[in-house]
Order: sequence, then C-alpha cells, then structure tokens
Amino acid sequence: MLMQALSRNVTPWWINSEIGDLSDTTIAGAPLFTFYRYNLMLESKWLMHELQEDVKWLELYRLRDIASPSSMTRLYELARRAAERQIPIT
Repeated sequence: MLMQALSRNVTPWWINSEIGDLSDTTIAGAPLFTFYRYNLMLESKWLMHELQEDVKWLELYRLRDIASPSSMTRLYELARRAAERQIPIT
C-alpha cells in the first residue's frame, strides 16, 4: 500500500472499498517513481492455469514459507514467469 501511495502504479491493486486502489492518490504531492506490480498466487489451480505448472500440495506448503532459503530459487523462477506474462514490455 505504501508503494502505491508514493508512486504511479501502472498496475494498481484494489485494496478495499474504503481505500480503493490509490491510483489517484500520492502522499508526496507527485509520484516519486513508477512501478509495476504482478501477482503470484501460490495455489495449484492458479499456477496450472497461469503458468502451466503442476505444483503439488507439499511443494506449495514449502513455498508458502517464504522465509525458508530452500524456497527462494523456486519462488524466484515462478515470480519471473508470472511477471513476464503480466507486465507489458514497452
């Protein structure tokens, strides 16, 4: 939420009905930077649909422990692929 409030987010995230997506709000007066956000849902159906990855429940359980060093390489690879699909290259 703070990133969205300080920047111009090309792909804003809906926060809730009270806050909205902050796309027209900056707490610095003007956007300080621009960024793109993307989704990586650690859910088997989403991963299959979006990335054609068949991830079993035990691997998902391990990946959800994002503080675990053993998950970092796999999470990075999934995130890279999700970003490639969701962020337009201009």
